[in-house]
Amino acid sequence: MCTYHSIQRANERTRYNGNAAVRFVEKGIERGKTAEDFKQDEKAISCSVYLFKPHSKDEVGKEKKPEEKYRGRHEGILFTVNGQTQGILSDSFFSRMNLSYIKDSILVIADCSKIDVEHQEELFMTSRDRIRTSDFSKDLEDCIVKELREHPGLKKVAYDRRNAALRDRLANNQPLKDMLQRICKKSPVLTKLFVAGQDIASPFTTTYTAGQGESFEGKLHPTFFKLKGKFRDGKLVKAVPCNASFRVQFDTDVQNDYFNRPSEAGSLVLKMDGVVRADLIQHLSLYNGQANLTVALPAGASDGDTHVFETEIQDDYIVNSFESSFYVNVIRAEEPRSGGAGVPHRPTDPKKNGNQQTPFRFAIPEIIPVTRDDWEQRGMDRFSALVYEPTDDGGDYYLNMENDYLLTELRSVRDQSRIQLTKARYTFSMALIGMSIISYYKNNPAEPEETDVPAIVKRITSMISPVLIPMLESMANLEIDEASVAA
Repeated sequence: MCTYHSIQRANERTRYNGNAAVRFVEKGIERGKTAEDFKQDEKAISCSVYLFKPHSKDEVGKEKKPEEKYRGRHEGILFTVNGQTQGILSDSFFSRMNLSYIKDSILVIADCSKIDVEHQEELFMTSRDRIRTSDFSKDLEDCIVKELREHPGLKKVAYDRRNAALRDRLANNQPLKDMLQRICKKSPVLTKLFVAGQDIASPFTTTYTAGQGESFEGKLHPTFFKLKGKFRDGKLVKAVPCNASFRVQFDTDVQNDYFNRPSEAGSLVLKMDGVVRADLIQHLSLYNGQANLTVALPAGASDGDTHVFETEIQDDYIVNSFESSFYVNVIRAEEPRSGGAGVPHRPTDPKKNGNQQTPFRFAIPEIIPVTRDDWEQRGMDRFSALVYEPTDDGGDYYLNMENDYLLTELRSVRDQSRIQLTKARYTFSMALIGMSIISYYKNNPAEPEETDVPAIVKRITSMISPVLIPMLESMANLEIDEASVAA
């Protein structure tokens, strides 16, 4: 079970702000089971997700960080056994689900007290500062990614904080984007690799059926729990690959903590072909009037099968339970997706029936200049060059304009126009390098999904920064005779 909390003050007072269900409960004690093999009513890994208030300034201008009282620096996920931390994942993990703008405000506590010793050995190390790399730990990480990536509350907070961070910075940013777009268009290679950017509309402009965003006030018990989707002849039919899970949605008017509060909670029962199948429920989330149920197909499902699924909301405080049904047509297996974390997935090519993926392209990014005052917030230092913050519509590039190597080069320049030219070359070169790194990891199927692309972008651009300006200056002044000797 995965529960979401919103930390309202820097103390122990919390309130529920949504919930979801991640079920990691083992069927048996034999080795080889994965997180997807777990179900709710046995040995559960219970995950609680805490969201802290954003940083603010006190009366004397000192930055207040509410999360510091509850988590260590860069601690994102704590895996505990009987209240003791046994393993840690860095908050950079949250970049895998495009939550970079709130990664320092999230704390996930995964209570592993109920899993057997053999699985604890597959997960924990004696150092306790990280977790072991194993099939089980990777599967557990994937489950957490799936859960957090699609949670509408977290996505909206991340979107709002990004807007707050960029509100004053982007007013004068359009000339940078226009220039970078012109540079890309002049080069045939860059034109093929990158696509001109367009303004992306807010993904949160739509309204909830049973409530309006933050103003939603749910009922203690539901008065409706209605299946939603595209119905044909009164039926909801979904086509699902035999190696995939699927999601169905419901509209309701109940409170967000309905399924996991300590008293007067309701439950959702899932049946397949008339048989109760709690083991097929992977995730159940409920947020501001919308419930999302993720269901796995049973082992042995094959192309051509058809199954009837039924759901029932059971609640001792309502007279009639709410029942729904839908149909699943099983189709052939889909190819697994690949590419590093922190980059959007490649789109399918509609001209090829969606079976092949087109080369990954992305919009011209936002380029935000950063000075020394912003280093701590962006995780930079005097040698950092570029920090990439992935978002659902591409990403933002934070460029360190007080990098030691850049400042050293600028000190040797007296002409003001030359200074501006050097800064421009540094800006656009670093942006193109960042775009190229991200494109590489997206277009190489051999790269694992969990690759930390933002960390790689930061490391490579820092490595390149000492030689970038001298190289650009030398190439600009290269004479034809020198070029012939080099050839």
